[in-house]
Amino acid sequence: MRLFEKIHLAYRSLGAAGKSVLLSVSGGGDSSALMWASASLSMVLDIRLEVACFDHGLRVVSAQEVKSVKKCAASLKLPFHERQLNLGTSQGLEQRARTARYRALESIRQIRGLDLIATGHTQDDQAETLLMRLVRGTSLTGARCIHARRGRVIRPLLKCSKQELRTYLVGEGRAHHEDQSNQDLKYFRNRIRHIAMPALERSARRGTEAVSSSVQMHLAHFADWAQEDDLYLANIAEQQLDRLTVRPGPGLDVVGLLSLSVPIRRRVFALMLTANGVPVSAGSLARCQEALEKGQTSSISRNIRLNASSGVLRFVREETRSVYTPSCDVPSNGSINFEGLSCQLVHRAVEVSLSDWHLEIAEEQMPLSVRFRKPGDRLAEGGKLQDLFVNLRILEEDRARWPVVADRSDQIVGVVGLKISNAASKSEVRRWFLNVHYENDGQAVKVFKRYNLL
Repeated sequence: MRLFEKIHLAYRSLGAAGKSVLLSVSGGGDSSALMWASASLSMVLDIRLEVACFDHGLRVVSAQEVKSVKKCAASLKLPFHERQLNLGTSQGLEQRARTARYRALESIRQIRGLDLIATGHTQDDQAETLLMRLVRGTSLTGARCIHARRGRVIRPLLKCSKQELRTYLVGEGRAHHEDQSNQDLKYFRNRIRHIAMPALERSARRGTEAVSSSVQMHLAHFADWAQEDDLYLANIAEQQLDRLTVRPGPGLDVVGLLSLSVPIRRRVFALMLTANGVPVSAGSLARCQEALEKGQTSSISRNIRLNASSGVLRFVREETRSVYTPSCDVPSNGSINFEGLSCQLVHRAVEVSLSDWHLEIAEEQMPLSVRFRKPGDRLAEGGKLQDLFVNLRILEEDRARWPVVADRSDQIVGVVGLKISNAASKSEVRRWFLNVHYENDGQAVKVFKRYNLL
């Protein structure tokens, strides 16, 4: 397929026909070819083009290259935008330059009201990126490499080789610059490009007979197929994530997870990790699998655990403070606020509208206090508080923050929202109501919402 046919088909398949596109042009061979070829196709595709070029301030000739691109854009009657990107010389220069460049492109796109951004990534870039990721270690998702379209950014040259683009420029008599930093072997990509890739090409030849197509093309094709396969598997994983999510609740059904095939389960884990701000790696995925198989707790990061007890796999953030707080005494005919709960103690003779949860108590049980659990807590009529939580399937991480009501002897006479002790209010003497209203914030309210108690 001829070069222009490839680019024409790419623009159409990427949804760019009839749209406005900001071209990212550095003045190098790839982006220059993108500008000239896009301009030639703009009438056929009904595309409105504008050009952006950036001076990264890293080379003496950068300013001259920007002027050259500006001159070419003017000859094509395309609006031109330039920005100065001051990056400094600290570590991570390549990534910082890329981040700054895309941020500037998006800023220009929004200001100008353009639909898309087009960059000059090629088939060679795709192959090199795949090799870099394979050498460092990657999965099928990582093998997707450079996306033909991601959000507003499109890459119309991904089916084109650098050689094709250089041949086109020479044939059209179009000048371009070559960034000398692309020859510097201190950069990993340059070592892949100038050492590893040529070695692979030589190794693929059979004697003096050249292979029918280049290694870089085969690698780029693999990245394309990996993207198709991974998108299909990712879609299935998202469906399974939705199906297995425990509602209400913070996690996934353990039995359902164990029934999934390993590739889908691994992707579900990756979605969970990402949603909880945990980096996805071989180690974090392995810890997810270990916790699932053993039904235990596994440390995922410094302050996050993965808990698979109670039949639910969920992430638990460690408390930075003690799980126990001092008791909060409830005054007679008064009210207090405890962790998002409004607690009011009134005499039964008082006209009162009972709210979310209430407890009837006797005079001899006062004063009352509201607090969190303590080790060894027991209900007033006997039985462990721990057993109540287990029987009601309250998640382990929620138990330490669940408010309870204790009487004067510090026995549990009520577990807010869950249990009213049978030993309460046996006396016929003067009685009181403790009304508990759930406020709009607070740690306790978050717990209650999880169990639909609000």
